Amino acid sequence: MLDRRHSFVAGLVAALSLGVAFAAPTAPAKKEASKSKEAAPAGVAAELNGILIAENAEQKVKKVAPPIEDLGFLRRVTIDLIGRIPTEQEMQEFMSLPASSRRSQTIEKLLADVRFSDRWTVFYADMLRVRSGSEGGSALMAFLHESLEASLPYDEMCRRMIRANGKAGYIPEVGFILGDEADPMALAGATSQTFLGIRIACAQCHNHPFDKWTREEFYGLAAYFGMTRRVERRFKNNLYGVYTTEADEMKVLWPPEGAAPTNERHAMKPTFPFELEQESGSHIARLVSLRSDQEQARKAASNKDDGPSLDDLLAAAEQNAKKQVDGDEEADAVLGEAKKDVRSIELQAEMFRKSELRSELAELITSPRNRFFSRALVNRVWAELVGRGFVDPLDDFSD
Repeated sequence: MLDRRHSFVAGLVAALSLGVAFAAPTAPAKKEASKSKEAAPAGVAAELNGILIAENAEQKVKKVAPPIEDLGFLRRVTIDLIGRIPTEQEMQEFMSLPASSRRSQTIEKLLADVRFSDRWTVFYADMLRVRSGSEGGSALMAFLHESLEASLPYDEMCRRMIRANGKAGYIPEVGFILGDEADPMALAGATSQTFLGIRIACAQCHNHPFDKWTREEFYGLAAYFGMTRRVERRFKNNLYGVYTTEADEMKVLWPPEGAAPTNERHAMKPTFPFELEQESGSHIARLVSLRSDQEQARKAASNKDDGPSLDDLLAAAEQNAKKQVDGDEEADAVLGEAKKDVRSIELQAEMFRKSELRSELAELITSPRNRFFSRALVNRVWAELVGRGFVDPLDDFSD
């Protein structure tokens, strides 16, 4: 594997590379996946194949499509992973590989291709509704691309977007919150639908007519965004900065407007309506092991000499200035201004108060005990590769 960040893509592609055909399910598979600890692509593929074969048998599917031939597979997987068709030379190289391993070797090669990040940035941008023309949209797009290139884990990427506060462009992750103008109602619906595949937005105006979500549960989720504010900085009517920060007052009130007198409405308490698993499954053990390996790699990298710190550079510059221009008041003043500007970077960041509520929400959404989070992504990736999700529509998980 290129790295384990790609394992969910590699596993699904590996399943397809084995040519197992299946009937498009009308509901999520009822068979439970095996408890194998094997997390490599071959293990994921075998697990998926077992589920699909069992579902075909349950639905009494007697006729299935044959496995796709090699060059057809090459064309599809190349488009899926790097966004273009294979060249003639690539086709020849593919066919020269051993028949038993040419598909898996090709998957590994495509995952390592520089175009992989370009192609899957488009996938994430579409999923997250990134609009390059909106405030912070272009910076958020760049953040997604950089995250893929840097192997940033998907859950960490999501946590950063959900909890971020700061200036548009300067803090790229804040583009997600600004995409909905920091509106708590819009963000509650978008966050649930995007990251969990649950359409709870209907409950904003009334109890959900086709699902179990209540209006009060929707308001409880929206309250996590209820202290976030979008702020504009203007000078002589010119907009020169937009940022998000936290206020002291909760914007989301209960009961809803019109349902009670104004003086009887109160600040809504943030509540997470989605149930988390209580037992620790094998998937949590795998995640703990993976993160342990990542932490060790991070520590090993941090032990390398990263060069002088900012304070060291400033001190050295001051010493050099004194040697070169001893007694020059103008040079001392310029150096002083430079130091002041550098120090102000951290002071300016204090304007953007950290969101305690959204930090808590980010942890709940990306928790390994929240199976909606992982299932929603796998469902989206499967649909991207196959054309239809296990659950369809993609963002409508329900009982």
